[in-house]
Amino acid sequence: MICAVRVGDGIDLGPICLDALIDSRLSHKAAAILCGLDAGQWSRMFTGQAPMDLWKLRQLPWAFWSSFIPRLLRALALQCVSEISADVKTMAVIRRSRPEPERKEA
Repeated sequence: MICAVRVGDGIDLGPICLDALIDSRLSHKAAAILCGLDAGQWSRMFTGQAPMDLWKLRQLPWAFWSSFIPRLLRALALQCVSEISADVKTMAVIRRSRPEPERKEA
């Protein structure tokens, strides 16, 4: 498997994939058939009971990918911004907790 539904960095691929299916006007049944999956396997990928296999999703048409990729990039960017914001807040707390350096008078 290439990627799980919820990847390590907290990005949930299920909703991104579902939105891309809607945008591409591709039914779940048609997508499952294109991916070589039965309805049960397809359903389990979106409920988190089975890993999301991006290798199988490669069989989906360009209309799906042209919606999926920008959505994925947006989710990644939002995750990065969130992590950067948390890091900045942590650095500010650390900075405030340090004693002020002694200043030498000239």
